[in-house]
Amino acid sequence: MTPTLTYEKMQELSERSDHNRRIVSELEPPLKELSKWETLPALEVGNRDGGSAIVILYYLQQVPRTWFTTVDVTECPPLITEWVEKLGIPHKHWKMPQADFMEKHMNSTNGWGFVFLDADHSQATCSADIRKLAPLMERGGMIAVDDVNDWPTLPEFEGLERVKYEGVDQGSFTAPSHGQHICYWRKA
Repeated sequence: MTPTLTYEKMQELSERSDHNRRIVSELEPPLKELSKWETLPALEVGNRDGGSAIVILYYLQQVPRTWFTTVDVTECPPLITEWVEKLGIPHKHWKMPQADFMEKHMNSTNGWGFVFLDADHSQATCSADIRKLAPLMERGGMIAVDDVNDWPTLPEFEGLERVKYEGVDQGSFTAPSHGQHICYWRKA
């Protein structure tokens, strides 16, 4: 029998990471919605120590058919490796820069359900990646981008609608212009 990652264990593991408890609050709203899907391929670009990946894995374990792809310039953290094995979730880690993955491998899955961009936080890079990812997203799929607090504005993207969740802890990182630390776009 596959062990279950409990909510309490997910919180404990993610809070040990350098993302601290903010990441649980930020990723929960879209992942709660998407965990009701029958099939949910998920991608995280910039997984660092694995704290945000644990939150994603908690919700992926509730989906009947799922797989998880991670991308970072470092090796896959042991925390991710341990939990994808325990949960039996198929996983592929690409050790490469964000730009290389986006150019060579981003369309390795037909129809991403959830994408979390948390590597290069510049508006130019993330906007270019969102434009590339938009046609590859499943209808209703979600792209979340962390650390948008330095962006002067939050852009609109063809085929995507921006989603704002109430009650998301934006921490002390909010930008005066748009008040967001993390932003979400859904495939229309």
